[in-house]
Amino acid sequence: MKRLQPLPHAVMDYAWAAGMIAAPWLCGFSKNRTATINSVASGGAILGLSLMTDYPLGAAKLISFPTHGVIEAVAGAATATAPWLMGFSRNKSATWAHVASGLATLAVVAMTDYRAQAQRGKRGAGMAAQLKGQPPAEQAKEVDLGPPTHYPEGAVVGAGSR
Repeated sequence: MKRLQPLPHAVMDYAWAAGMIAAPWLCGFSKNRTATINSVASGGAILGLSLMTDYPLGAAKLISFPTHGVIEAVAGAATATAPWLMGFSRNKSATWAHVASGLATLAVVAMTDYRAQAQRGKRGAGMAAQLKGQPPAEQAKEVDLGPPTHYPEGAVVGAGSR
């Protein structure tokens, strides 16, 4: 069962993008030009994809969430195999960073419910959209919310039994 909803998925996407951009310096492979360029470019690509995706943290909303999932699956596989495809597999830090990131991406893809965003879209994205067109609520009944803010005429305030 797919349990990961669009909002947590979006948060993970932005974290993944930041992690890939910072990985050469955090993991110590910044002197390897090919690995650094690939890592930063991968982070920039996932950032761009996230910004263009139609999900809670997307900005432009040009790409559907299911399409995002397909692109992300391909990107995860490419990231995991990049050390061998691009020739930096001898650098263990770069290799592990790319393999771990790619496999984590594939795991997130496997756990995400890509239909959840479309199902939400049918009902309306937010509460205001969902409530639009609903019949007006019944007249609210008076509810005791604590101490009174006004007193009836003739009431003695502060007098009580001693």
